Amino acid sequence: MKKIVRSVIIFFVFMICVLALVFFLLLRNSNEVLDASVEPIVFDTLNDGIYTGHYDGYRWSNTVEVTITDGSVTDIVIIEDVRFTDDVASALIINRVLQAEYLNIDDAVSGATITSIAYLKAIEDALNKAK
Repeated sequence: MKKIVRSVIIFFVFMICVLALVFFLLLRNSNEVLDASVEPIVFDTLNDGIYTGHYDGYRWSNTVEVTITDGSVTDIVIIEDVRFTDDVASALIINRVLQAEYLNIDDAVSGATITSIAYLKAIEDALNKAK
């Protein structure tokens, strides 16, 4: 009986250690992304075309393709998504940019702030190429 209790305790301690390691690895470098700023860009001065933007943010790295027509952003397509993607968050942040026609960290999706900032940085990179 003592061996069983001891084995169960060892198993739970092991699982707690594994979960702590996974949690640490998932959030590693998150502060770097959170501290990123997005520069304001005047959309109506952008050149028409299709531009690719990339953000290198560890597990939040992503690549987008931004289409500009008549000085307006008309489409944003995710070419390479963040690791552990959240389809709802990506759709929300892209729709917010398309509707508002500006980049604003305040538009980050609640519960997906780091992911939102990573998408905004990739979109910003694409828009900077359209200047």
